[in-house]
Amino acid sequence: MKEWFIYVFIATLISMFIQTGLDKVGLLNLNNMWADFISWLVIFFVVYVLIDLAGRALIGSKNS
Repeated sequence: MKEWFIYVFIATLISMFIQTGLDKVGLLNLNNMWADFISWLVIFFVVYVLIDLAGRALIGSKNS
């Protein structure tokens, strides 16, 4: 249970930093609440999957 919370927490932080950076660069226009929410969800799930895969790879290499 603790691993799931850590993955979600890290993915959320990384997603917020990515979204803020893209907004400052001008690639995202975050004036619309729904565009903001949908872009955050997409970024979050991509980051979450990458963190989950990295965690599985680390655990797999640790056990081998």
